[in-house]
Amino acid sequence: MINLKNNIPIFIKRKLLEHNLSLKELSLKSSIPYPTLKSLNSGNKSSPQLQTILKIAALFNCSIDEVLGRDFKHYYNKNFKYGTLEINQAINNLKSFIKYKIIENNLTLSRLSLNVGFSDKLLADFFKSEDCVKTLSTLAICGIADYFNASIDEMIGRVSYNPKEFDDRTNNNYPIT
Repeated sequence: MINLKNNIPIFIKRKLLEHNLSLKELSLKSSIPYPTLKSLNSGNKSSPQLQTILKIAALFNCSIDEVLGRDFKHYYNKNFKYGTLEINQAINNLKSFIKYKIIENNLTLSRLSLNVGFSDKLLADFFKSEDCVKTLSTLAICGIADYFNASIDEMIGRVSYNPKEFDDRTNNNYPIT
């Protein structure tokens, strides 16, 4: 499993140096509370909120996978224009991606949860939630991305490799079975 406690601080420290920023300046530019960034930078958070990682990736115009330290092959030699997303859009796109993949792979939510190494109720609870900002943990999202060999940016709709497929997914044409 990915080690976010080590990977995220490495990314933050590298970007602070590259952009000649302090942690406080990063907090102001990203609208992420300073204590949250301080905790991330010191490796005290093992699974930060998706919204926090999304803000960091947006500020540095990079992939979420890069922020998390995932070495993802689809990014090599490609210039992506990352879309701007609100957290509720990202969550809806993530749900659409998962729906599409469980149908494509003839899975159930509980089977996928178990295959990824989490409770069989994890994804069912995520889909039942009416809270538009409640999401999966970053570790769970990484597990699903690894399972489907997908980029997190594709999963949440920041980039799209197949526009037709993505449009179909995000229009919620795939029911949960």
